[in-house]
Amino acid sequence: MASNSSADRRRRYLSSAVVSLVGVAMLGVPLYDVYDDVTSLGWSLGATLVENSVLVVLASGLVAGGVWLARRDWEPRHVETVSTWTLAGTAGTALAFAWVGALQLWSMHALKPVVLALDGVLFGAVATFGVGIYSARTDRHTEELERERERFAGLFTNTSDAVAALGVGADGVSVAMVNDEFRGQFGDDPERVFDDALAALDGVTDRRDLATRLRDGETLETDLHVHGDTDDEQGAFLVRFVPYEDRDTAAHCYLVATDVTERRRLARERERNHRLTELHRTASTLQETTDDASACETALDAVERLLDPARSRVVLDGDGESRVFERTADDATARPETTVRSWLGDGGFLEVATAAEHPDEYHRTVVDLLGTHLDRTLDRLERERRVEAEREQLEFVNRTLRHNLLNDIQVVSARLQLLERDDVDFEDHRDVVAEHVDSMAEFVQTMRAYVQALVDDGERTLEPRSVRSVVADEVSKTRRDYPSASVTLGDVPDVEVAADDLLGPLFENLLTNAVEHNDTDEPTVVVDGERETVGEDGEEVVRIRVADDGPGIETARRERIFERGELGEESSGSGFGLYLVAEAVESYGGEVTVEDSDLGGVAFEVTLPVAT
Repeated sequence: MASNSSADRRRRYLSSAVVSLVGVAMLGVPLYDVYDDVTSLGWSLGATLVENSVLVVLASGLVAGGVWLARRDWEPRHVETVSTWTLAGTAGTALAFAWVGALQLWSMHALKPVVLALDGVLFGAVATFGVGIYSARTDRHTEELERERERFAGLFTNTSDAVAALGVGADGVSVAMVNDEFRGQFGDDPERVFDDALAALDGVTDRRDLATRLRDGETLETDLHVHGDTDDEQGAFLVRFVPYEDRDTAAHCYLVATDVTERRRLARERERNHRLTELHRTASTLQETTDDASACETALDAVERLLDPARSRVVLDGDGESRVFERTADDATARPETTVRSWLGDGGFLEVATAAEHPDEYHRTVVDLLGTHLDRTLDRLERERRVEAEREQLEFVNRTLRHNLLNDIQVVSARLQLLERDDVDFEDHRDVVAEHVDSMAEFVQTMRAYVQALVDDGERTLEPRSVRSVVADEVSKTRRDYPSASVTLGDVPDVEVAADDLLGPLFENLLTNAVEHNDTDEPTVVVDGERETVGEDGEEVVRIRVADDGPGIETARRERIFERGELGEESSGSGFGLYLVAEAVESYGGEVTVEDSDLGGVAFEVTLPVAT
């Protein structure tokens, strides 16, 4: 900075010296004339001084003018302008007189002093005409600037905007005018507002950069939140830098601050109403959804419309697994992220990664409301699924009871009718009726256990039960019910498993299916098992296999046969038996599989954990 100031001074002094040197050179003309009049013509000194006094004064004025310029604090370029015009005027006049004198000497071989004097008058007239034109144009420009200032002064007075007229330089800001509205909003410190607005401008680095852009005629604007001196509340302003020209070459602008606090408040209010409408629309849409995936996608759609997040997702936890529905914006990696989360039932959540560094209350409120609506929708869907499942269960139980009990009742009724004849074996019919009555009672108990354990989700009491004992009882019952069948009990380990009253019906259904769905005259069924240690933790299980020599089951149907109500092509049953098997085995923590049998049919293998 000091070197620039020193260089500026040198430029100013040099230009001033040029003007003074021209004055000194011009002073030599009257001094020479005085000398020539005294020595050659014998004039008195006083007379010749009077003759040349005007020239001496003018030349001395140029010398003094150079000294005066050197002492001014003008910018060097302004002093150089004066120096250039002085040199140009001196050289131009000298050349004009030299041209006229040369023409007189060439044509007449003599000079005409009167003509030369009159030529000087002509040159002076032309020079003064040019100076007059320049002066008139300068006056007009000055008057235009004054009128412009008066118009803007009226604008300052009548506008509701806060306006300050500023000069912008690299080292600071000069204040030309400030209106009352500006003082009311910000006090008498426009530089503070200028600096805050400058810092908020995008793409402008400093005052020098701003001054350059203002000189290019560019209008700049930015948003600014400030505190007024008379108002403790924060206000929102639209601040504009509007360039204008002044008589000097510095950058000038009007700093116009428009209070948009109320406008922004109304805009926020409209936006808030729009968001509420969107939330109500989303809530209505959620009420119409029929599955979890649609509900989650609807909530994510609303998040994108209302928040424009970088990322959003819904995570549903339940039944030991998680389902994730998520969205990611194309420019997500370029955005800062702050996570806002709303918890759903059973450990699930709605999560939104917003671009706001510090999410405001609006972001949190929207996420909470959407999360609440989504949670209620998921609860509704779960209740509807539960009700539908219970309805199907009741229909299934009703159909099963009617099928099985009516069959037994028909048999009992037929036997009772036979008892009316005189030639019947009473004891044989009595045994059949008693057997079917016992079967009905056992079936009712089985259905009761099924309903309590699987339909009502009641508390089940599992206790150690001997697998071999239960399997042996069911094999005996099957032999008695189907005398023509060959049912063999092989090596079944004598171990206990944690089970309840469904364990017997489980194996009863497997044995009954093996006999009833067998197309041979003498069905063959073999039951065997083994005890094994499985898994890295050394868990002990018992495997019971029920194999037959029947027609088998197609591979494509083996997964479906455990579904509720699934019947074989030739079956007249209820579709309950194998479904009960699968449900009971699963409730005991085991599994049941189907594979080909060595006897030519199929083999059902039941794997159950050994009770500890």
